[in-house]
Amino acid sequence: MGYVIDFDLSTILIAIVIWLCIIVFIRLKKRKSVVFLLFFSVFYAYIIKVLDVTQFPIFLNQDIRVIHGQTIWKTMNLTPLATLTKKDFQTLFLNIILTIPFGFGLPFISKSTWRKIFVVGIIFGTILESLQLVIGLIAGFTFRIVDINDVLSNAFGVIVGYALFVAFMCGFRFFLKERPENPILRYIYERNAK
Repeated sequence: MGYVIDFDLSTILIAIVIWLCIIVFIRLKKRKSVVFLLFFSVFYAYIIKVLDVTQFPIFLNQDIRVIHGQTIWKTMNLTPLATLTKKDFQTLFLNIILTIPFGFGLPFISKSTWRKIFVVGIIFGTILESLQLVIGLIAGFTFRIVDINDVLSNAFGVIVGYALFVAFMCGFRFFLKERPENPILRYIYERNAK
């Protein structure tokens, strides 16, 4: 016997409590502006949604394991770009799309450069795949495939997102010749795009 851990109301409430703790810490200890907290909150909501898509549901039901589950070691792929199928290309594309907002949004809450974005993209993809591995090991089976290609496509998506951010900032500054007075527009205007 077992059960399913799904992204439900209790998971959302836990995410909200964590968000509130982080917001209070950032506001009181780091003295960040309300506008920063707004951008941080949007980025946080995005990360929570990525975790929902990539990690949930977590099946702990042994009946489902017998019917559909697979051992984590049989499905794991640690060889990059080897024997890609049509379905693999679809998964790579979806992973790229999934992480474009990460590369676009991170510069709004952290100073970013191409090098930092590349490293953070690799780390982000590795964390997502590692969580899938750990969950599969704890449950004893998985419905997901831990794949190095996912890490690479996640990193590529982050880089594409950052390229879009740089292009956006060039256009934004071109149309707004001087610093705007609106605090949100001014915050965007002051973002660094290297």
